Amino acid sequence: MLHLIQLKEGLNKDFDQINITNGTPFINLKNFNIMIFYGSRSKHLKTERVTGPTCQHCKNQAPINITIFGKYAHLYWIPFFPIGKTGVSECTHCKKTLSPKEMDNSLKRKYDEIDSFIKTPFWFWSGIILILFLFLPTIIMTIFR
Repeated sequence: MLHLIQLKEGLNKDFDQINITNGTPFINLKNFNIMIFYGSRSKHLKTERVTGPTCQHCKNQAPINITIFGKYAHLYWIPFFPIGKTGVSECTHCKKTLSPKEMDNSLKRKYDEIDSFIKTPFWFWSGIILILFLFLPTIIMTIFR
């Protein structure tokens, strides 16, 4: 009881009240703030070296690296769902990088060909799968009760 009295005396304006449940004091907060970390990230999926197209910048026919990245939305750094794929091309001679919008037709065809074969990784869905596994037993128990 002494602990509870000291706890009540130590309250300030941020605390609303003290509830006693099973002898344990719980403090309800008036202004409860929580930080939520969310956003999007990119992950390298594949880099492939192609020959044939000429670099638009240096006009050299050196090999060109085409790199594909997968984007996903995350919550607390756990991937929830894929947003899409993007990529760049890089000339191995002059190191100039181009986005898909800046590529000429021959390089864009090679980029699209590589992009079509790369699948979105399964782990980009891990947050949704985790939620399903957490709530699915509850839903099944409710249905079959």
